[in-house]
Amino acid sequence: MTRKQPFLPGFPTTLCGRIRRHLQDVIASRRKALQGSSIASYALQFSHILPVDFLEAHSGSQRRRHYCNVNVFWAWLAQILEANPSCSKGVSLVQAWCADANLPAPPADTGAYCKVRNRIRAAFLRVLRGRVNAWLAARIRPEDKYEGLVVKSIDGSSVQLEDTAENQADYPQPASQKPGCGFPVMGIMGVPDHRHGGWEDFATCAEPAHDAPVAHKLPHNFGEGDLACADRAFRTYELIALMRRNGAHALMRLHQSRHRTLDFRRGKKRRMVLATTLLDASRYEGEELAAISARRWDIELRLRDVKTTLGMERFKVRTPEMARKKRPKSFGFLTRPRAEFKEIPHRGKPRSFA
Repeated sequence: MTRKQPFLPGFPTTLCGRIRRHLQDVIASRRKALQGSSIASYALQFSHILPVDFLEAHSGSQRRRHYCNVNVFWAWLAQILEANPSCSKGVSLVQAWCADANLPAPPADTGAYCKVRNRIRAAFLRVLRGRVNAWLAARIRPEDKYEGLVVKSIDGSSVQLEDTAENQADYPQPASQKPGCGFPVMGIMGVPDHRHGGWEDFATCAEPAHDAPVAHKLPHNFGEGDLACADRAFRTYELIALMRRNGAHALMRLHQSRHRTLDFRRGKKRRMVLATTLLDASRYEGEELAAISARRWDIELRLRDVKTTLGMERFKVRTPEMARKKRPKSFGFLTRPRAEFKEIPHRGKPRSFA
């Protein structure tokens, strides 16, 4: 089925949407209340998702101290949510927490804090990401699915890293830039869930890597009852076969090379062609599938907004290991409020998708 490609569908909402402005004001007020406080404020704000008992049980810290893994996690998260300031900001938050608790404060030197931050295990962060995803999934409504299918996208972005030899080795700068005149670029590919907006999993790659090969690291996130939505760069027979082997369906733009060879002499040429494994035309209407595919572009706009607002165009890390640790913390909490869900026409009954 085909449909005219929407052009910047989120643009009017970004500038003029009343709900959008209201939500931005709420987020701004909460963020302002947190800034300048201690790590206790962040722990309290997210205690319903990440309670202290859960964090301590999985942190791996052997004893309580100023820079235990739990304290450093909250300080590091505060750095990210406060537009990525220096490590001294994390230290100041821990110092404020110690002052509130009538404990001796650590020195202002950032060395100890940075060492503990480097030692935080990636497994600990994966457990936290799983907890956040479980919390989001518990609040899903039946109408957040499409004909009983869970709609998930495969989408990607990229971030710059500090110009170090380690980062350049794993994530080299673009070939169009002269050596020594650019920054390493880490590609990030994730699986956002349309029901709530959270990102379930991630894969990293060098920025010039093609989308389809990197996507082969993510099919385990799609199973029975899922619908994988992606753009034309992912539409390969191999990837669709992997999805079907896992029990998932696919909905993707037709690849540009195949689009050129289509013979429209027996039909009217359209502006957008979709390839899907949903073959029951009586159950899955073309207009609905086109609307779901169009929503994938909206996700790109949301990701761009978050990167701009939180200053995530560049990760201030000196090693690839720290970049990979920071990745789930930066994007794992991305959600789209239900108030912004848009209705998709569906044979007389409205349906909503993130």
